[in-house]
Amino acid sequence: TLALQLRIGINTGEAVVSLGARPEEGEGIVTGDVVNTASRLQGAAPINGIAVSETTYRATERVFEYEELEPVAVKGKPEPLVIFRPLSSRARFGSDVTRTHATPLVGRDLEKPLLIGAFERAMQQRSCQLVTLVGEPGVGKSRLCAELFHHLEDQPGLTRWRQGRCLPYGDGIAFWALGEIVKAECGILESDSQDEAEAKLEQALPRDDPDYAWLKARFAPLVVGGGEPASQEEAFNAWRHVLESWADTRETVLVFEDLHWGDEALLSFLEHVADWSEGVPLLLLCTARPELYEQHPGFGQNARNTQRINLSPLTDEETARLVSSLLERAVLPAETQQALLERAGGNPLYAEEFVRL
Repeated sequence: TLALQLRIGINTGEAVVSLGARPEEGEGIVTGDVVNTASRLQGAAPINGIAVSETTYRATERVFEYEELEPVAVKGKPEPLVIFRPLSSRARFGSDVTRTHATPLVGRDLEKPLLIGAFERAMQQRSCQLVTLVGEPGVGKSRLCAELFHHLEDQPGLTRWRQGRCLPYGDGIAFWALGEIVKAECGILESDSQDEAEAKLEQALPRDDPDYAWLKARFAPLVVGGGEPASQEEAFNAWRHVLESWADTRETVLVFEDLHWGDEALLSFLEHVADWSEGVPLLLLCTARPELYEQHPGFGQNARNTQRINLSPLTDEETARLVSSLLERAVLPAETQQALLERAGGNPLYAEEFVRL
């Protein structure tokens, strides 16, 4: 057995990437100061530990707990590098923790009212609504979710908002997004032991329910793993029952991001909830790329109260307004504006990144 030791250095910044590089012939793939600094950090990291730059620390300090290490003098830098060691994840309350939206919403004058209307319908009719926002990466699906979140913040009363993300790879991830939602509701942290996680789960389940023990056994695998395997029908009924109990006590929005990576079993569960839940104000809000419907063309078609909102690219006029807002100036040189519009291709994220560059 080899007793291997390693060090990891992480830096954040811009690098030059050679897409046509031939590494097998010794050609470099990436270059730039950010790469050189990451290499220096790797050499300065603790054995079997990680060291990150101040830039990486600033970008992720709300997500991870850090310990500041002694600054290190490295070759090629006139001043010692300030470095940090990540200790643990802060929490699992959804990706919205790291997202900020400083730019105005542009070009979604039809889609935003549709989404708010679906929420209002769920609340006023006390019904379950399943809404899927569909569009290419960067077109604004998460931004539209954030707009609904801010709309709810401005309303009287409290709305339960929980998020989970589907993963593209890994073992045991069929219901990962649902597990994240349950952990967020329970307040389960990444650093919690199994006993602590189980205790928090118990507090989030309806204690006065006669089927409490049965429900706990069906929920435990979502948050702590293990447990007796249950049939899909049993698990779905138990999970739906608890989600309904949450919505019965408070208006509830559950967000499932990147559903195009979702397992077929998760899609079936969402259809199950949308079809069988009634009498509670519950919005199931999903985001997905178009390939979701290429892989699962019938998703949501047979469930009640379902809606698909397609997000198309922005028009040139809308992109120009977004660019002007980002640059805080109304008029750009014609050549500059045309270049930005062509590169962005109507994608708000691309427009923001090209303006920033």
